[in-house]
Amino acid sequence: MHSDINQLLNVLNFNFFKAKVEPIIGYGKDQFILTDFFKEQLRSAYFRLFLTDNINYSQNKFEQAFHRSENVSGFLTIEKYSRRDVCRILNWDNDFSSTIYGYRTRDKATPCFVTYNKSEDLEGDINYNDHFINQEVFAWESRSNRKIDSDEFKNVINSERILLFIKKADSEGVDFYYNGDVEIVPSSIKQGKMPKTNSPVVHFKFKLDKPVEDNLYSYLVK
Repeated sequence: MHSDINQLLNVLNFNFFKAKVEPIIGYGKDQFILTDFFKEQLRSAYFRLFLTDNINYSQNKFEQAFHRSENVSGFLTIEKYSRRDVCRILNWDNDFSSTIYGYRTRDKATPCFVTYNKSEDLEGDINYNDHFINQEVFAWESRSNRKIDSDEFKNVINSERILLFIKKADSEGVDFYYNGDVEIVPSSIKQGKMPKTNSPVVHFKFKLDKPVEDNLYSYLVK
């Protein structure tokens, strides 16, 4: 089954959210099939009313977003996404948002999440020095206690897709701006240490596929 179709079923049947509910839709012979449970719900006028309203709202929001921004393999530049949104759009089979500590590699994709202005209360081993060098280059650090030859970092390097998401501060909530897809600059990879704890960390730079839009760049760095 195509991964997009599989993920659609995963979300509609709430498997992605790990919720134990009756499935509403299946797939067979190249067509979607409503379950008997869902057909029963459709007999309710109130259910149909709320379902139609939800569909119309989602369609209008989708059309407005794509009118404003550019689609990059499922993501819209300058739009905001939660970690859960990213897991879903990348077609991951489950919501792994609670275990994404800065970044995670799965199915050859690595989304990276940055809080640009970090709290002064952060401990030394998690106070990473991630920052823009300019609108096309972003300095990044691995998690602490990681070395260049670690399996985790090798997975990042070998990713077919790396995505950069940034929010200005934790006070903004759980959503991050999508800044585009990026590539690691090979010559920038260096083994280093966290300044306060001397824990090993890998330094490297990302090259963005396109320069960050002026207004977003100014907002994030100032």
